[in-house]
Amino acid sequence: MTEETERYQAVQGINTLSELALNQELISDFFRTVTIKIKISPLNEGDSISRTFDNDHAQQYTITGISVVEDEKSKNSPVYNDVVQIVEMLSERICAIDINQKITELIEINTKYAKLKEDLEELLKNNKTSIFNSEWSVFYLLKELFQCIKEKIKRTAYYRGQSENWEAIPGVIRPGVDKSYALEFEEIYHNLAFEFENIEYIRLEQNMSLECQEKRAQNIALLQHFNLLTPYVDITSNEFIAMFFMIDSAKIKNPCIDILFQSEDKDDNKQSLVQKAPTSHQNVRLSAQKGSFLNFEKVLVNDSITRIDRIRVTIDYDVRSHFLIMEQEKDDLGNNAKETQGLESIILETNGDEVEIERQLAEKVSRSGKKLQELLREAETDQDNKIINNDKIHAAFVENFEYGQKLTELKKNRDKLFSNLKDEIERKLEEFRYTSAEIYPDLPNRLSSIKTKYSNQSSRNLKQTVKIDKIQ
Repeated sequence: MTEETERYQAVQGINTLSELALNQELISDFFRTVTIKIKISPLNEGDSISRTFDNDHAQQYTITGISVVEDEKSKNSPVYNDVVQIVEMLSERICAIDINQKITELIEINTKYAKLKEDLEELLKNNKTSIFNSEWSVFYLLKELFQCIKEKIKRTAYYRGQSENWEAIPGVIRPGVDKSYALEFEEIYHNLAFEFENIEYIRLEQNMSLECQEKRAQNIALLQHFNLLTPYVDITSNEFIAMFFMIDSAKIKNPCIDILFQSEDKDDNKQSLVQKAPTSHQNVRLSAQKGSFLNFEKVLVNDSITRIDRIRVTIDYDVRSHFLIMEQEKDDLGNNAKETQGLESIILETNGDEVEIERQLAEKVSRSGKKLQELLREAETDQDNKIINNDKIHAAFVENFEYGQKLTELKKNRDKLFSNLKDEIERKLEEFRYTSAEIYPDLPNRLSSIKTKYSNQSSRNLKQTVKIDKIQ
């Protein structure tokens, strides 16, 4: 039995949104995904894993690598080889120089000069990282990546930006949404159509015509525009708009952008999750955002949904590179040895995976905390061994505190790193005129943008006035 046959059988058992909500693991199976990881690390110097950032600077990180995640599912994608070639080319361009490789070459050339060879070998031993071109920003790397993919993979592409690296699950069945909502969605849509004249009810039926699908999509898109959770996932035909949505959140954490390829075969598109919705004067955002959707209702009316080839580009905090930089600074700073003790083994064990490092640190904090509580309870009933108990309690407290401190610093550093990235990309997008006012052009948002603009200006003027007064 082929992988495709298994997928279709699983889909055939899904007849309602409620059933899809209970089988969310099937959603990732609608995509053949190749993942590209862009890793970034703080650029400025500091003496802890939670370095201090100066938010007045445009870029305070360096890109430490770009690579394709290798796994069997990725290799089965028809775009895998093209993606590997593109990433290898870009990886060479962002590397200013590989110091380790250069030192090795100099050692081979200068074998007759014993002292020089000895010095170079010592430098090679101590140097643990390559130098990357810090002039490259994530914004321009993404821009180049999208352009290369367009030139190499000549297929219609859609994009989706997300503030976190999560699966593209429609709002109606997302975790945290009451399961009864998916069961009652059709009735809610039906009732809204009776209450509001701008909404037309189009019944969901097996083997719906494309015309009916588009009419239904137009109405549900309008409801989604007004923040109703629907079976649709927003996508756009414009990569810069996707980049805008990637950072259009109060906080970003390991953000990502999906590139979704539409088949050029019109017959295949009938079974595709990609859904175009006609624009209307009530939904001006759809046109401004170059919007389309992933329509998961198609799963309910079509047993032969074709997979979408997807490239997922994630931006990750490179804890390993950050740690290695701190290790190199040990001798100069003199106070890193104790701080990084214990963290190195976790980084090596997890291969620098920031999510897994955080999970392991949280687990160690929890275990040491429970151990401390147990020792405190034992000490209350065993006064005879007070000195021994105090020593154990102290050791458990120190362990809990140190792991807790590392976890706090890891989160703090990540937050600062991505906050800086968000600000930088936002400024770059503004230069290309991708702003909130352009992407949300409806009247309420335009009025809000104007109010915010002049409120900020007033605040700046007030600060300047106060500063002048103090000088005088």
